[in-house]
Amino acid sequence: MSDSGTDQPTAATEPNDGAPLPPAVFAARVATLVSDEAGIRGGELPMWDRLGKTPRQSWRSRFVPALAWGVTLGLLVVAALRFFCHDATVPLTWINAYTLYVYLPVYLVMVFAVWSERKWLATASLAVVACHLTWVLPDFRPATPYVPPVAAEAGSPRPLKIFYANVRGGSNYDMDGVLAEALDGDPDVIVIAEMQRWWWRKMIDKNPLKAYPYGTNLQRRNSGDIGVFSRLPVERMEQILVDNRTSLVVDISLGTETLRLFALHSPRPMRQMNDDYYKFWQQIEPILAEQRGPVVAIGDFNATQHSLVYELLKADGMRSAHEDRGRGYVTTWPNGKLPIPPIRIDQAFLSPEVECISIAEGAGPGSDHKPLILDLRMHAPAPAGPAR
Repeated sequence: MSDSGTDQPTAATEPNDGAPLPPAVFAARVATLVSDEAGIRGGELPMWDRLGKTPRQSWRSRFVPALAWGVTLGLLVVAALRFFCHDATVPLTWINAYTLYVYLPVYLVMVFAVWSERKWLATASLAVVACHLTWVLPDFRPATPYVPPVAAEAGSPRPLKIFYANVRGGSNYDMDGVLAEALDGDPDVIVIAEMQRWWWRKMIDKNPLKAYPYGTNLQRRNSGDIGVFSRLPVERMEQILVDNRTSLVVDISLGTETLRLFALHSPRPMRQMNDDYYKFWQQIEPILAEQRGPVVAIGDFNATQHSLVYELLKADGMRSAHEDRGRGYVTTWPNGKLPIPPIRIDQAFLSPEVECISIAEGAGPGSDHKPLILDLRMHAPAPAGPAR
């Protein structure tokens, strides 16, 4: 009993090193281990915190950032190659043709980088996104007002309607369906690519285009696979043989003016082919660049709006009819025949004297290409001068 006459609790003394803890002290320490702490659920022992260690990362937490960096760096290299060696090889040509789709994964990377607060990954992915938007947003611009190169002559400009189709004649036996679609719009000129031998024979037998007596002579087949049928007089028709491919140059009379129509079917950008995509365009592009007066180049270019060929033609002063009408986003191939994303490889390019009133795509029965239907208007030729 103390001097004050009251009982005083005896303070627990710290045990010496190596001595067992009293039961009360041991129970108190266990209680602190199982109590709720920041970031620790009740009932769990925060052993990693107590030991001063961090939990081992799961394979997902290591794999996802590595994959994100791999995608970003790979697409950065592809974008750089487009800037410095555009379409220099067959693989690059195909990658650039699918620009709309190839860069889509980087948008997921950018979201992941921002969400996980990875500054450098976000910066790199944003650079790729910026390149992608620079290349694809022009396809969604509205129609461009047409400005003729010189004041139009007295009277209304001469209109012209062209129907073009790559019919895939090697395996398409629906000739009646193709020609019915062509004639439905009452065009002035019909251009058909990939007309194989049996197509020529059947057209000779049936003569379904009697109203189009000018242009291709069915009795004397062209050396290539392109036919041009016109109900307007043709002043001249020339075959241009380039690396085993025959293109047709047709001068169509429009009264006081003449339209020069280039009907093309480019080789595909592939290895081990009898004809070479790159050689073809190396020779055809300068020919188109030196033309004067109303010119239309139409056909299966096997080149999209992201191809070097497309850029060169625009640099020559020609315009895409699709872009003119605010329809750069449309596609023409493979027309549902292959399980791959669609792209536009069928093109129509115009010289400054040609105005595109409208351009549309048809159904293309039996073909892996959609046809093009153009309404054009010819304006006064540009003044004489150096070639574009």
